[in-house]
Amino acid sequence: MKKLKIFSAIDYILLFCVLCLTVIGIVFIYSAAIDRNGVLTNQNYVKQIFWGITGLIMMLFFSCYDYRKTERFIFWLAIVACLVLLYTAKYGKYVKGSTSWIGIGNFGIQPSEFCKIIFILFLAWYFNNSENENPRKRFIVACCILVVPIGLIMLQPDLGTSLVFIPVFIFMCFVAGIELRYIAIILGLGFFTVLFTMLPVWETQIVRHTVPVIKFLTDSKLRMIFTIAIAAIMLISSVLQQRTASLDRLEREFIRTRDNSAEMNMLLSEKNRQLRNNQFNEIHLATLKERNRIAREIHDNVGHLLSRSIIQLGALRLIKDENVRDEGLASLNDTLNNAMNSIRESVHDLHDESIDLKAVLEESVKPLENKGFSVHRDFSFSRNMPVNIKLTFAGIVKEGVNNIIKHSSGNSAKIILREHPAFYQLMIEDNGSCSDYHSSGGIGLTNMKDRIDELGGIIRITSGKEGFRIFITVKKQEEN
Repeated sequence: MKKLKIFSAIDYILLFCVLCLTVIGIVFIYSAAIDRNGVLTNQNYVKQIFWGITGLIMMLFFSCYDYRKTERFIFWLAIVACLVLLYTAKYGKYVKGSTSWIGIGNFGIQPSEFCKIIFILFLAWYFNNSENENPRKRFIVACCILVVPIGLIMLQPDLGTSLVFIPVFIFMCFVAGIELRYIAIILGLGFFTVLFTMLPVWETQIVRHTVPVIKFLTDSKLRMIFTIAIAAIMLISSVLQQRTASLDRLEREFIRTRDNSAEMNMLLSEKNRQLRNNQFNEIHLATLKERNRIAREIHDNVGHLLSRSIIQLGALRLIKDENVRDEGLASLNDTLNNAMNSIRESVHDLHDESIDLKAVLEESVKPLENKGFSVHRDFSFSRNMPVNIKLTFAGIVKEGVNNIIKHSSGNSAKIILREHPAFYQLMIEDNGSCSDYHSSGGIGLTNMKDRIDELGGIIRITSGKEGFRIFITVKKQEEN
């Protein structure tokens, strides 16, 4: 089954193309060995057939091997390849102007050809293990990997073989996701290297004619100036690119901070709304409690008065003396009037506008006393305070008491609510040190300020070693 999978994974079209090229190469070498008289002058095509068959066998062998297993030892394989290239440059066989071969008798191998494969595997291994690193760092390290085999091959020297590494490197950088501007640097350096290398050759190839442009470009001083200018332009471009990347990063950070701030403001507004609703619910529960008390008073007081009236009415029926009867009727009338007044007052107290703010404040202060605080109260206001101001003051006192319990290190507190001719005044104060209150109680303070702003009032909050203080002034609403 494994063999079937291996053969099913072979690209037969690519294999066919390779075989065709191999056959065409053998035919060309054979035809080149035949002179004009039709005589075969050498047997080089036989060598080509031998190496073609050897290459086909090696191709089939390596196609059965999982190249990903080389990841475990590719680093050491690359070091061995570099050492072999160094040995070749020093002790290699001299062939056609370079020591790029290692000879074993009449048999020789060119290590640089095997190094191409090792270079591809090693560079692929590095790109695969550096995906999360800085792109510029990846490119610089990749260039260092490229320079090592090229430099060792140039020691032989073998320019043709070393130049083959460059397009392989560029293609692998592109596949690995290296930014195009870095790849363009390699292309630019390669272009100008070829240009400055070939210009002197082109100059000598022009027979008895001098081309001013080429002569001008082949000047050594001008080439040095041009090289420095190109390097300066590339340096400036790199600096500008870094600044642009930094600005882009700052812009993204600003946008993220702005979005987070907007989200936090929305959450804070929602928390304030929930806190306000909770305070209103607590006040509403206190109001319902007060209404239940009033209902009980109606049941007790009015029921007692009505029972008394019924008894008086029954007694009057038995009395025949008109003078005594008149006195009894007068007493009955007073009893019924008292009952009616009690009902009117109780029904009036059942409306929302008639919230007993003093009772609500007393209920809010009880947790302080339960915690051992000495509480000084001073409540001086009329019953006709507008309901919205009552609800606001009740909520602020509730929040202030909770914050004193949580944050104050003192043992006494003052809660003063007074009504003046033109305004209402509320003060909440304790004697504890709570310098960190602003940071820890931000939502409650913001809620207080918002509610006082809605009433057109003024709120001042101070804290320090002498204690924490909330001072509020609300102007009375004009009556229509």
